[in-house]
Amino acid sequence: MAVVDSAFARAAVWNAIGFFGLRGFVLLSLACAARFLEAQEFGRLSIIYLTVTVFQTFSEGGLSVVVTSRIAAASDHRGKDAAAIVGSARVSTMVLGCLMVGILLTADKALGNVVFAGEESASLRLVVLILIISASTGNMSAAALNGFRNFRHVAFANIAGGVVSLVGVYYGVNANGILGSLIGLAVGSMVRSAIGTCFLIVETRASGAMGFPFGKWLVTKQLFAQGFPAVVTAVIWLPTQLAALHIMTSASGGYSEAGYFSVASQVFSMLLILSSIVAQVSLPFLSKDVKSSGSPLVRGKLRRLVISVGVTTILVSTVVLLCVNPVIAFFGPAYEGARSTVVVMVICAVVASPQGVLTNFLVAHERLWPRLWVNVAAGATLIVVTYVLGKEGAFGLALAHLSSWLVRTVGIFVQIALLTNRQNSLDQAGV
Repeated sequence: MAVVDSAFARAAVWNAIGFFGLRGFVLLSLACAARFLEAQEFGRLSIIYLTVTVFQTFSEGGLSVVVTSRIAAASDHRGKDAAAIVGSARVSTMVLGCLMVGILLTADKALGNVVFAGEESASLRLVVLILIISASTGNMSAAALNGFRNFRHVAFANIAGGVVSLVGVYYGVNANGILGSLIGLAVGSMVRSAIGTCFLIVETRASGAMGFPFGKWLVTKQLFAQGFPAVVTAVIWLPTQLAALHIMTSASGGYSEAGYFSVASQVFSMLLILSSIVAQVSLPFLSKDVKSSGSPLVRGKLRRLVISVGVTTILVSTVVLLCVNPVIAFFGPAYEGARSTVVVMVICAVVASPQGVLTNFLVAHERLWPRLWVNVAAGATLIVVTYVLGKEGAFGLALAHLSSWLVRTVGIFVQIALLTNRQNSLDQAGV
């Protein structure tokens, strides 16, 4: 037990460094852009970035968590089977990425008024293409390295990409506004993807595979079969967030409210960094424990993780609420009207904090479909509440997100309770 806890602690430290290197620098980059852009311009940048994130998630095909879990759960994951999983996942990601880029670039009627508007339309198209493909391949490399528990190399790639993104956005936003900000993010994403790919090639060769594998058709079909629920879940949740943002923007009459909400979303994301770190580290350990240990041991570890994440998030959120004015001032004087929205999103972060670990518990048990029904209910809640409160602007959208996260958290807890009761029944029957 002490050895496992020590390994988990080391993994958590490296994952924390890597996650701050990726998400932390991205948040700082967006905060830097917010300080130099007007609220309306930052609102449009946020909508563009969320749109890119939606299509980038689709291009991953739901394979990230599956790749991490499959490699970690294998009895001898440093073999050619793991190399085949890596190759199949990366090739699939690049193909899907090109497909998603094609869909996005041809969706002028639906998205052209926001994403590809203005004289810089052609340049925006190229930058969006680079962002989607490089971010997808970078995430897939990180997922595979996490499966190998090689968190140190993931951290190095994330930090390198994050630093480049921050520097690129700082100079880009001053030179060319929204387009310059996106170029900075794209360059950082390419650096991260390239470094992660190099580390992954070294890892697969060390595992006994010659060269960089391109995968196997059978392995690809198995990955997509497992990842399909995650794709469907993403189809429900991410476009719903984008639709809610558009509904609020239309109802409130401009992108300024989108800028306010984006600032609050950055604070929300910062508060969930610890939760995301623990979730990312816990997946390979939970996946292995499900295969080798009894259910009570896994559930005990889950409870400790949820309590630790929840208590820590509450403490940090309390500090943020007490210092809410300096936090908003960090983004610039143009966002003083976002105070109430930030407060609601801080509360939302507390509600959402256990999500990552709870979801990984279901993933480790290969029960991905329950997330779909939970996200359907959460997405419907988000749209309905946004439609009702859309005229309240960013504050109304924040309340809609809070309602949606309450539904998601309660739904996941119910699914885990049902799974636990089923496992207890099986254990009693076995006795």
